Amino acid sequence: MKADVVPAHLAPPPLDIPTWVPELIAQSVTAFYELAVEGACGAAVRECGYTNDFDDYDYVSRRYLDELIPDVLRASVADFVPDELAEITRCCRLLTCDRRMRGVWRELSKRRSSGEFLHPARLSSAPTAQEQQDIAMLELFHTALGCQQQRDKTTATRDEIEQKRNYYFAKANELRKDAKIMLVHDRSDLSFEMTCYLALETAAQAYEVHAREVYSGSPEMVFERKRDSRARWVALTIANKFRELFNKPMYQLTATITSLILGREIDHCTVRYWCDRAVKSPKIAP
Repeated sequence: MKADVVPAHLAPPPLDIPTWVPELIAQSVTAFYELAVEGACGAAVRECGYTNDFDDYDYVSRRYLDELIPDVLRASVADFVPDELAEITRCCRLLTCDRRMRGVWRELSKRRSSGEFLHPARLSSAPTAQEQQDIAMLELFHTALGCQQQRDKTTATRDEIEQKRNYYFAKANELRKDAKIMLVHDRSDLSFEMTCYLALETAAQAYEVHAREVYSGSPEMVFERKRDSRARWVALTIANKFRELFNKPMYQLTATITSLILGREIDHCTVRYWCDRAVKSPKIAP
């Protein structure tokens, strides 16, 4: 019976997913919630310095936590876990329990008089239109959840992209110089030097490939100024996902989700402006 009892001080607040949340999303967020809670417990065990060669504490079920941890460390673990559980609960509730998300799911579930979806998903792998729509809404939810968790992501300025590209190209040139010096000036073991030369040349090419990827990747995330770069990144990421899944950016719904993630109101006109600027901004020439 002890194994089935969750310690009171480690029990997270109930998630209480509303009934209007689509079933597939409710199942997904519940699984994510449980895994995140177990990860928090595992992190607390490691933070307290308790290790065991026979157990993996990356994920620890709360119901077994009292049995796994010695009495002397149990109080210390309890100090670490509650704050983590509160943050996990807040993260999951934000995109599932806020009633503004009900409007998002309702809009994406609307049908025409003919029975077709008003905003049909572009996915073709699912056998039915309903399943396609459900999968698309789930993918949208995961994208929003990812934006919420990646708090350091922002749009970049053109100067920042230029600096990154130049840095990686400079590193490639340095490796090539070292490779040539090594090959020309040390002939004691030519086969070994040739191996080193090829290894450095491969590394230099990898730097160049990465520099080109930095330059060409996500051009819509590059703006002239840094202002509001976090909000722009979230809005553009959500709008791009709408465009990918439903063939249109759906500015109003994008603004709703972006506002929830940022914790402040973002108008759909602002989202449209950012998206238009991203599309019209000239690409950086290589």
